Amino acid sequence: MTSYLYHKGEKIKLSRSIGVGRTSVVYEGIYNDNEVAVKVLKDSKFLQCFKLEVDVMQKLADLNLSTLLKLLITNINDDDPN
Repeated sequence: MTSYLYHKGEKIKLSRSIGVGRTSVVYEGIYNDNEVAVKVLKDSKFLQCFKLEVDVMQKLADLNLSTLLKLLITNINDDDPN
């Protein structure tokens, strides 16, 4: 079963779960015709863990390494604009 999320008004198609951990579930998806991984927290009590992870990823992105993928961040699941 295919599910959808929205980021800045753009639809993200979630194809399948590709990993489950203590704090979140990771999905394979499509966003703006690009393959993406989407991490969804299981509970808001894990938000601080996620913020730390995002901080580390942003610092790694500053290195401009070709092996790192783009990180898209949203704090909310935007409502379907339709």
